[in-house]
Amino acid sequence: MPIYRAKTLDDVDHVLQFLNKNLKINSKLTSDDIYCNLQQSKIFLDLLKDNGEASLEGFILWYYHYSTWTGRSIVVRHLYGSNSAKSILIDHVIQQVRKDKLSRLDFFTNDDETKEFLLSKDFKNISVEEEWDVFSLKVN
Repeated sequence: MPIYRAKTLDDVDHVLQFLNKNLKINSKLTSDDIYCNLQQSKIFLDLLKDNGEASLEGFILWYYHYSTWTGRSIVVRHLYGSNSAKSILIDHVIQQVRKDKLSRLDFFTNDDETKEFLLSKDFKNISVEEEWDVFSLKVN
């Protein structure tokens, strides 16, 4: 299953279809809205597609962050797909952290299934508030 970075409006259409089909979201967002937001910010969207298939298996939305306290890191905002698709996608971003010689990868979530997945991937819950959990992975 190859991973590639979204560059066209067609890729954004796949993400919107995936969300509507798999998460039962009736969003008022259009593909144009999503595409404009991605183009205007330094957000990366990696898609996982099955070889030979047009269907989207999952996606991860992430960005670079700099803090005077922790230095430069990558923050993941959204990760969708089956657990196997999530593993491939999160491993892809971990490799990006290593390639860029960053020290950590952070993930903000309030979804119990995602929390369990992150704990299974050796992320540590570093939260101080109850509404959103912050998970962090130290990458060597």
